[in-house]
Amino acid sequence: MLTGHRDLSPRVGFGPAEDLVFSFYFQNQNNDKKKNFSQKFNINENQHNLIKGLQYKSQDQYGNLYIIKSEESIPINDDNSIVILKKVSAEIKLRENDIIKIFSDYAKFNVNNNNTHFYDDIKIMQNNNKIFCNEVILEFINRFIIFKGDLNITNLDTKFIADQIKIDLISKTVVASMFNENDKIKITKNYGND
Repeated sequence: MLTGHRDLSPRVGFGPAEDLVFSFYFQNQNNDKKKNFSQKFNINENQHNLIKGLQYKSQDQYGNLYIIKSEESIPINDDNSIVILKKVSAEIKLRENDIIKIFSDYAKFNVNNNNTHFYDDIKIMQNNNKIFCNEVILEFINRFIIFKGDLNITNLDTKFIADQIKIDLISKTVVASMFNENDKIKITKNYGND
């Protein structure tokens, strides 16, 4: 019978001194992430109300459903309409049964209009497409979504690299662009000759 937890991970180092160094290093990394979060959004986490396990759900006049969840959130303005979300997952269910899933470390969410700006470690899944980028801007009011910054899209047979893609959520029009007009969008096709 198994009682308790036993660490079976391989050890690097020769004793308690190295364990202390590793613990100190990783503790400082977590503190740096917390500092970066506070600086990025210009907030003092100790002066705000922390909300755990938050979920917002909204449907627009076109039948599109928007669900956003976070492990933690912090309202940052006086009327609590702007909320900073941590460990975020969002789902946009378009009326034609198309689903866009977005995961990020942080997001800035407007409670009144659902406009959301996603930041850091962003992963998006849409049908067979996997999308990675630095920033996602969802303008719910204007009905568009922008993926930008080191944008990389892959699916079963294509790899697509650009600086930005803007998608109209109603017409499904997609516009891809580069920030520098001398740079080119890169599309690589995989013909199954691996």
